Amino acid sequence: MNILLNLDNFHEDFIKFYLEDYIDRKMSVLIIPFSFHEDYIKTPKEWDREFKFQKGEAYNKLTTPFLDYGIFEENIKWLNYFLDNRETAKRKIENADIIYFQGGYPDKLMSRLKEFDIVDTIKNYKGIIMGASAGAMIQFKEYHLTPDDDYYEYGYYEGLGFIDDFEIEVHYRNTYQQRKSMRRYFLERKKKIYSVGNEGAIVFLNGEIKTFGDVQLYNNLEELNNIRVVEGDNVYLRDLNDDDIETIWSSRMEIENNINRLFISDISQVEYMIREKDNKNKFFAIMEKKNNNQVGYLYFKEEKYVTARIFLNIFSEYEGNGYGTEAGHILLDYIFSTSNARRVEISINYLDEKTNNLLNNLGFKKEAHFKSKIYKIDEFLDELVYTVFKDDFYEITKDLKVNYSFDEFYNALENGHKVEIIYNRHKYSVFWDYMGHLVFCDESADNYFVYENFDQLISSVEISEHNIYDLIKNNLADSINIIEDIH
Repeated sequence: MNILLNLDNFHEDFIKFYLEDYIDRKMSVLIIPFSFHEDYIKTPKEWDREFKFQKGEAYNKLTTPFLDYGIFEENIKWLNYFLDNRETAKRKIENADIIYFQGGYPDKLMSRLKEFDIVDTIKNYKGIIMGASAGAMIQFKEYHLTPDDDYYEYGYYEGLGFIDDFEIEVHYRNTYQQRKSMRRYFLERKKKIYSVGNEGAIVFLNGEIKTFGDVQLYNNLEELNNIRVVEGDNVYLRDLNDDDIETIWSSRMEIENNINRLFISDISQVEYMIREKDNKNKFFAIMEKKNNNQVGYLYFKEEKYVTARIFLNIFSEYEGNGYGTEAGHILLDYIFSTSNARRVEISINYLDEKTNNLLNNLGFKKEAHFKSKIYKIDEFLDELVYTVFKDDFYEITKDLKVNYSFDEFYNALENGHKVEIIYNRHKYSVFWDYMGHLVFCDESADNYFVYENFDQLISSVEISEHNIYDLIKNNLADSINIIEDIH
C-alpha cells in the first residue's frame, strides 16, 4: 500500500475513516526524515533540534498522527542520518510495519537513501509506505518538480518506482506554474495526473487508485487546458493555449478598433503571448459558463511600484451581455488578491465609449489624457489612462467580492511582506526573516516559532485551537493585515 499526502495530516477526517482499517495500534513505524536541506541541518545538534524524542520541533508534528491511531510511542522509530548506517537502517526497515517519509526536498531525500544504500531494501519492502509532499513524490518511478522558490526549473527525477501509471502535482493551489507544469507533464509523458491539495490524499493499493479530499484527476490535455482559474456567475477565466491562437488572430481588427494598447500585426505575436508568458504576464480566455464558449480574452502584467496594467476584449457577437463587466471584476479581484498590486491601469482610445462605461462600473477613474498619442489608420488619436486602487475597487464592489484571502496571505509572504493576523483580540505575525526562515510569533514574542518552509507553517501553527490554514481559508480571523515589504 502506498499513501500519498501533502501534509502530515492523515489522522484528519477526510481520510482517517479509510485508513483505520489498515493502520493497527500494534504496528511499528519507521520515520525517515531525510528530506532536509543541508543548510538547515548540518550537525547532530541541529538534528536533535528537529527530531529529538518529545522535544524536537518536528517530533510532535510527525508522531501525533500515528498516536491518534493508537500506535504506542515506543513503537515509533526514527532513521537518524547522523547515527544510523546501512546495516542499522536495513534492520529498522525490515522490522517496520509502516515506513513514513517526511516532506521537504525530494531530490535530497532520494540522494540520502542512495547514500545509505537502502533503495533496494525499500523497493523490496512489503508493508505500508506513506509520505508527505517530497515523501509522496519519491514513491513514483519518476516525478516532476514544478518551478518554485526552491527549484527554479522544471525537471524530472528518479524515484523509488512503486507507481508508474500516473503522477501528482503536490500542494496544489491552482497557480499558473502548477497548471503549466501539469500540461507539460501530460504532453511529454502522456499519463494522467492528479492535483492534490493540502487536505487531499491518494491511496494506491493492488493497482487501484482511491482519492480522498481535495484531489482532482486530469485524464487529457483538454481537461488541463480548461482548468478554471477563477469564476463568476456567468463567466470564468482559464489560461490561453495553442487552440486559441487562430481565434485571437482572427479577432485582431476588433482589438485595434476598440482598445488600442495591444496591437497584433503578426500571428507570431499571438503565439508568443500564449506560449512565453510567465508569472508577471498572464493571458486568460474569458469563457461563457452556460455554453462553455470563448467570449473574449484578457491580459495583465505586473509592473514596478505595485502597479498592474490590463487589457480586456469581448468578441463583438457577445457584447451586451455584461460579460466584460463581470470578467473585469473577477480579474481585478484576482490581481488585488494574488499579487502585490495596489493600483491597476488601463489605456484606451478616447472614442471607445463602451469601454469607458465598463471602467466606470469597476471603479476606474480617468488619470491622464494624452493628445494625439496614438497613430492609427492615417490619423492621430487621443489616449486616455484610467486607474483604480485596491481600496476603491473593493469599496465599490464589496457586495461582489470573491474570497481569495488564503491566496492573498500566501502571496503576500512570497512577496516579502509581513502578515498580521488578529483573532480574539490577539495579534500574531508571520514573515520571512533574513536567514530565509518563516517566522510565526505573537504580539509579545513570547511564542516565537521558526519554520523551514510554508508547508511546515500551515501544518504546524494553531491559533486558539484553529489550524492557521483553516483560520484563514474559512475567514475565521477578525482581520488579516498586510504590511509593506519589511526587508
